[in-house]
Amino acid sequence: MSLLPRHRPQRNWGARVREVEIDGLPLIELENKVLRVGILAGKGADLVEWLWKPRDVDLAWRSPWGIAHPGMVPASDPDPVASFMDVYHGGWQTVFPHGSVPARPQGTPYGQHGEAHLLPWDAELVEDTADAVEVKFSLRLRRMPFLLERWVRLEASAPSFTYRERATNLCGVELTANWGQHVTFGPPFLEPGCRIVLPDGVTVGQHGVGADEVRRSRIAGDVAWPTVTGADGAPLDLSVIPAPGTASEMVYLEGFGREGWYAVEQPRLKMAAKVRWDASLFPVCWLWQEFGASTAWPFFGQAYVIGLEPFAARPPLGEVTREAMTFAPGEAKTVWIEASVEAW
Repeated sequence: MSLLPRHRPQRNWGARVREVEIDGLPLIELENKVLRVGILAGKGADLVEWLWKPRDVDLAWRSPWGIAHPGMVPASDPDPVASFMDVYHGGWQTVFPHGSVPARPQGTPYGQHGEAHLLPWDAELVEDTADAVEVKFSLRLRRMPFLLERWVRLEASAPSFTYRERATNLCGVELTANWGQHVTFGPPFLEPGCRIVLPDGVTVGQHGVGADEVRRSRIAGDVAWPTVTGADGAPLDLSVIPAPGTASEMVYLEGFGREGWYAVEQPRLKMAAKVRWDASLFPVCWLWQEFGASTAWPFFGQAYVIGLEPFAARPPLGEVTREAMTFAPGEAKTVWIEASVEAW
């Protein structure tokens, strides 16, 4: 069943939008002469393609097991982390209303990264001209009474696209939530020697490290980006993407001011990804790095990926929640994000 109008004028130039299907899931593609952006409406409205056409390079990471219809992936064990990983294809997810490890915000049981990424979203064509295309995606959550809406806009010739995302509390009770954008980068764009660039004044703090975890760094408190103390005691520059086989990392970046931004530079391909966002609502950027040193489940050494993820807050630690957002009855909050590619 088509989500977008069937009998609309079609074109293959300027800004355009089309609907296709992948493994039985509707995929909405927004395209211009330099970009093609694929939004998997049938599962999370996840961005699964961010293609820079002049270099034929997809910036979005694709997991080793790829895209699969959730209904075709029966769980072999009812694990709350595995329920995310079994259908995690990489790319870019909206994480809402809970982020990170399984927890029970306001008594609501959630597995890894909440609920929005698991469900199909509705799609509505807002603008469809050669100058610009815009699609609205929307979802009503099942476990908490929230409405999520996202407008994705792509203009002709622009090397960028924009998200405008709104969350609305539909009930008469105050609700808490953590909200973020789970943005990942992988090959063929990501490779050793790529560099993460951040604004001046950003600090980096480490996630709690378990006794059985091996991490690249050991950080006491928050320190100035990018040089931290490595696990071996030597200085470590977190901005430089290392070789495969390097240990994993999970840190939190703060101090962006009202507008956050980062760039991931690819010197060999002479291009960079840049993401800007409303840091008044998303003041923290989670930095996840996985370079193939994790040889157990879920990656078995197959992942080479970084996540640079604007969020409302650091995650909850066990049952101690750190969610920063509260929604009064009927309250709506709106955030904006812009993603672009620069080439030289």
